[in-house]
Amino acid sequence: MSASAAKVSRKEQNSNHDGADETSEKEQQEAIEHIDEVQNEIDRLNEQASEEILKVEQKYNKLRQPFFQKRSELIAKIPNFWVTTFVNHPQVSALLGEEDEEALHYLTRVEVTEFEDIKSGYRIDFYFDENPYFENKVLSKEFHLNESGDPSSKSTEIKWKAGKDLTKRTGQTQNKAGKKRQHEEPESFFTWFTDHSDAGADELGEVIKDDIWPNPLQYYLVPDMDEEEGEGEEEDDEEEEEGLEDIDEEGDEEEGEEDEEEDDGEDGERSCQTRPVHTAEAETQATDVLDNSTQTQDHISQTLSLDQDISSFPGLLDFLHKVEDVVIKELVKNSKSHAFDGFEVNWEDQNESVSCLYRLQHVDAKERGLQVMAVSWNCTGSVIGCGFGRVDDGDWSNEKAYVCTWNLDRQNLNPKRPDLVIDVATPVMCLCFHPVRPSIVAGGLYSGEVVVWDTSRSQDLILAQTGMSADTHREPVYQVTWVPGARRGEFIVLSAGSGGRVLLWTVDGAEAKLILSSGYALVQQQIPQSGAASKTRGSTSIGVTSIALSPWDLDTFLVGSEGGLVLKCSFSSETVAAVPPDGESVTLRAPMQFSFSPRGGPVHSVHFSPFHRNLFVSVGTDGLAHLHTVLQPRPLLSLRVSDSYAFGVRWSPTRPLVFAAATGQGLVQMFDLGRKSLRPAATIDQNTSGQPTYCLEFNPKHTNLMAVGSADGSINIWQLSAELTEQGSKETAMLEQLANEVAD
Repeated sequence: MSASAAKVSRKEQNSNHDGADETSEKEQQEAIEHIDEVQNEIDRLNEQASEEILKVEQKYNKLRQPFFQKRSELIAKIPNFWVTTFVNHPQVSALLGEEDEEALHYLTRVEVTEFEDIKSGYRIDFYFDENPYFENKVLSKEFHLNESGDPSSKSTEIKWKAGKDLTKRTGQTQNKAGKKRQHEEPESFFTWFTDHSDAGADELGEVIKDDIWPNPLQYYLVPDMDEEEGEGEEEDDEEEEEGLEDIDEEGDEEEGEEDEEEDDGEDGERSCQTRPVHTAEAETQATDVLDNSTQTQDHISQTLSLDQDISSFPGLLDFLHKVEDVVIKELVKNSKSHAFDGFEVNWEDQNESVSCLYRLQHVDAKERGLQVMAVSWNCTGSVIGCGFGRVDDGDWSNEKAYVCTWNLDRQNLNPKRPDLVIDVATPVMCLCFHPVRPSIVAGGLYSGEVVVWDTSRSQDLILAQTGMSADTHREPVYQVTWVPGARRGEFIVLSAGSGGRVLLWTVDGAEAKLILSSGYALVQQQIPQSGAASKTRGSTSIGVTSIALSPWDLDTFLVGSEGGLVLKCSFSSETVAAVPPDGESVTLRAPMQFSFSPRGGPVHSVHFSPFHRNLFVSVGTDGLAHLHTVLQPRPLLSLRVSDSYAFGVRWSPTRPLVFAAATGQGLVQMFDLGRKSLRPAATIDQNTSGQPTYCLEFNPKHTNLMAVGSADGSINIWQLSAELTEQGSKETAMLEQLANEVAD
């Protein structure tokens, strides 16, 4: 039957059944309405299921958080974990240029946080170490879905350093002839932070949230693509080797022909030549080279001058063309290697270990005999602040003092004229700049007050202060520092003093007040018994002289005391302190968890190692530096720092085995635990005519700079050589070995 005939028959059939169709249309309409009603019930159940699934997801999201946190702590132990993970992910790696990958080597942590109402969106946070590309410590991007279902996104503004904006780079590659040509590169990974054009179709955000974040280890452990390709390329490699052999044979034949012309009676050199002897590359490493063309015949002398025309050497140009592809391939492979990650060549003269860049003084403070009690660098590393006070004999409790700052990047820096001078009513005992806000600095006073200044203000520099209340310290404050608060990005002030109190303060800038948020009291009857602990002299309260926060565990801190104790403490302790209430607005808790073996006098300074979570060093009036692990009461090692007191100690930020100590003899002693000798690796005289040196701090950004404050009222800025700042190949392993030793 033809197509036209089929159509005619259908028409006839339709006309014959018009009546039947009219009857069935009503039934079909009723069926459609019933289907719609049933579908509505199905949709209602689907919505109900979605709500139930959402509740379950929210529940398990909370349950996952401790495990995510634990995983982040473990990942922090693996160098270059996140950049390796991203490079190994096929979709993310497509966005990574060479400089993107270099910048991501400074990426230390990634966190994905889904909002309380999961449907409303999520945030991805990228945490970076100090790097040469941008100032930000954290880069974030948030994705939101409003009530109407419209997607949107926002992100951190990247504060690029001069000339380092990776989003504005034009990619270049090289062709085989070595000529540069412009081509279109994939967008930089970092342009993703500024691209908010289509938040609903952000593939990278979804990939990180749904694919990488649930299990980043699977991508970190992906075998190197070069290795995978290696097996598949064995045949190619064999062919390349054969090609090289052919090239060698051709070269041998040419040499053989030349030899035959010179001496027809001898055999061609292919029969006895070994490949290493005639390697062409070796001949270009010196101006004059003796070519041993065979192992049996007489030496043939040939001189190769680097300024000769290449045409003077027949066959060399052809050889270079033939091996060009092989050499380029090897160079590309080497460019992807991470063997030298973190290594920087230092071309500076290393003959001098230290040099004094500046000797800073405030004339008024020097004339009044005030001493430098504390020094602190701001977070940019450009400003040094110091607090002036007194600790010698005499009634100086109400003597006015100063906080001074110098910007070392200022062109017309005057070492004897601070950029800023803050008058303070009582001696300043300690000082600490804010970790991320360069103009904010906190100080502890002899009167027991804690003050926070904003140095960017033109008037009324006091941002907040404790004032004199029932919450305030009643004794001198010997330590202030900043600790992370409850809210993301928030920092609160920790203060500690000789009254045995460790207090945490929230900054209320609007009211210009520091508000007590929690507090701890240290009393002798609650000291944990550790076997090595013994009774200490003094009153019931344990006077605090120093504090160290663990960079590895935000809950842990160390306390050095007037009575010679070093105590491991916990912020999360719920034990109520055994002290009678004295009008405080919070209940004081007892933080002590472990007691280390006591010293013979006050412990002036303690500091955690930035390279090992269990190690710390302490110094005090016994003149010794005690190296400890938090797992044992007795020290692993004790080094003689001074025949007098030792007042300050800081671990090197770049050398795992190096620390520096300030002494009562006006010296800074630097020790290298990797040396066989227990004597200082460097002794830095502060030129104080024998007056004590009280404090020292390494610069957080320019880690080869160290500030030292002394009793003569001077602050010396020292530049350290590569010998004292560049890490050796086995230092971390040696530190780990030291940490695993058992104390005698």
